[in-house]
Amino acid sequence: MFELASKSVGISASTGYIWLKRWNEEGLNGLIPKYDGGKPLKLSEEDYKRLDEILEKTPNLTADIVSDILKSEFGVVFFR
Repeated sequence: MFELASKSVGISASTGYIWLKRWNEEGLNGLIPKYDGGKPLKLSEEDYKRLDEILEKTPNLTADIVSDILKSEFGVVFFR
């Protein structure tokens, strides 16, 4: 029954169990996501604007091309 309830809201059963445990322990507040901020951004806002300009001018973009641009222009390496 629990698996069906989880599936009906588009989450895995394991996530459903986590949500249920949080609800039982903390009530509604337990369902509020607890983010720690994640990793720092690799590009500044200014760099994102510059990247956007470069990408708009580059025809036939592929993931490899974007990866090369990020590495050569910004020194950022994303692993795929």
